[in-house]
Amino acid sequence: LRLPPVIKNNAVISESTNKKTDDDEDYIVGQFCPYCSYNDESFCIDRVEYLKQRYRLSEEDAKNDKLVLSRCKSPPHDVYEDEPILVLHAGPHKTGTTALQAFIYDLIYANETIFPRDNLRIPSYDELPGVFAKEGVGLNLPHCSLEDYKNSGGQMNSPMCARMRKAFPQFMRDAYNKSENALIVAEDFDRAAINFRRLRFFLQPYHRIKVVVTYRRLHDWLPSFYNQIIDHYSLIYAAGEEQYPSFVEWLDA
Repeated sequence: LRLPPVIKNNAVISESTNKKTDDDEDYIVGQFCPYCSYNDESFCIDRVEYLKQRYRLSEEDAKNDKLVLSRCKSPPHDVYEDEPILVLHAGPHKTGTTALQAFIYDLIYANETIFPRDNLRIPSYDELPGVFAKEGVGLNLPHCSLEDYKNSGGQMNSPMCARMRKAFPQFMRDAYNKSENALIVAEDFDRAAINFRRLRFFLQPYHRIKVVVTYRRLHDWLPSFYNQIIDHYSLIYAAGEEQYPSFVEWLDA
């Protein structure tokens, strides 16, 4: 059983009875940070594993190593008002989200410093990798947050999200450490199968999370959604495998 998210102090909060997974590491300010960068080649969790194997240390002793302590504590922000903000533009579909994505990433590809000048970080493909590239980079986050990945209607299975599970937490913590605001735009956050516990893990350590949703009047939205469905199934209709429905027939179906 998964309960829907609620908004509290501008943060997305969810409750779940799902079993704890590797994606669900708790994040505590000032404590050991698994996916903080120990150096250019590894994360803190990698360094701890190395120390355990190389010097036969316990996990506690490895985490208390002086260099690990100096580099691997989670960021010190503990007053929400002083923290950077994460903005999630969640669509939904047919509300201009794709045009916004194209506008943002066209600007980035033309001038990668344009958003950092305003203290705003937007993930690149290397920072949020997956099957979606170019202006669709943000879609990799909701598709890796679906409960059963492809079985929940997504485009990625769990192994395909492996790179993202490493790279994206590092991006988030790097931006947070530098007190940078972050923006992620993806219309597929509207999917019912989103695992909010996993999504909350990916969004750590940000607490100030603002969700932007666009409203489009139903009488304007329905024809647009209908046209997209017809376009999606155009080959099936052309082959005569299904009858091409009129807008009225589609509404009545």
